[in-house]
Amino acid sequence: AEKKPDKTYLICNKEKYTYSQVNMLVDKTCSYLKNKGLSKGEVISLIIKNSVEYILIYMAGLRMGCPVNPYPYNLESTDISKYLGNINPAIMLCQEKHYEEMVEYKVCHVILVDKNFIKESIECQAETKISIDTDYDSPACIYYSSGTTGNPKSIVFSHRNMVTNISSIVRGFRHTAGDTHLIILPLGHTASVNYSFLPCTLIGATLVITDSFWKIRTKFWDIIKDCKITYVEVVPSVLVALVNTPYSKEQFSRITTLPYIGCGSATLPVEIQDGFYLKYGIKVANLYGLSETGPTHVDYPLEKDWKPGSIGRPL
Repeated sequence: AEKKPDKTYLICNKEKYTYSQVNMLVDKTCSYLKNKGLSKGEVISLIIKNSVEYILIYMAGLRMGCPVNPYPYNLESTDISKYLGNINPAIMLCQEKHYEEMVEYKVCHVILVDKNFIKESIECQAETKISIDTDYDSPACIYYSSGTTGNPKSIVFSHRNMVTNISSIVRGFRHTAGDTHLIILPLGHTASVNYSFLPCTLIGATLVITDSFWKIRTKFWDIIKDCKITYVEVVPSVLVALVNTPYSKEQFSRITTLPYIGCGSATLPVEIQDGFYLKYGIKVANLYGLSETGPTHVDYPLEKDWKPGSIGRPL
């Protein structure tokens, strides 16, 4: 925000936000949350869709020194309440889908995030510049693990964990400030956070956020072209859907900005990698990591000796 205040940081629902605008909104969100009673060190839980509000709340928590505890939006309120009982957050932010039930559980102070949230934050009359005084080894995030090998767990990441991890990802996948990443997976999971949201934020690149892939499925390649997307993170089921969606050749021809696609969160059969490349001429990186560690390997498909079927090299 200081070096390139007018550079576009975030595009959501065709609305563009510069780094300076988002920086101001994050400060305003901090003030809003302070007015709601949130203090440094207290946990802030959230369960909201991919949106500008998600980014603002997440970054405000980090800036205030309040561990951010996100949950997948499709999780049921009853399941969320069980984890909140262990984590004891001071505030829970959610949208209409979960709001009434979460209020009834009385686990913590529940705040409704609706279309007026940003407006209410901007109008907040508290301090407009938030001082950043955070211990790098203090908790930054408490993630809800996917539970693929057992019951989901709460995973704690420190600020230092996140900065070193994301720095490794930027180097390994050679992301640059000139990148524009498309987010189509839920930000309540760590995949889009670790491969796009935080890397772009760290290096000053641009984020394009959509609610979900299934809502933009027919327009996927149009968005890639129009926004000059350089990277997108998917899961195997999305790759299969892309191969089997009847796009016109005009939609996916002359894609020049997207050198490869990243695919993780589940086993990626080589047949799917090969099938996607055969149809679109775009290679697929096989991504690997854990909720407990973040991404651990880099499969960079633009290497001369690259072959599909491997998770690549350790970061």
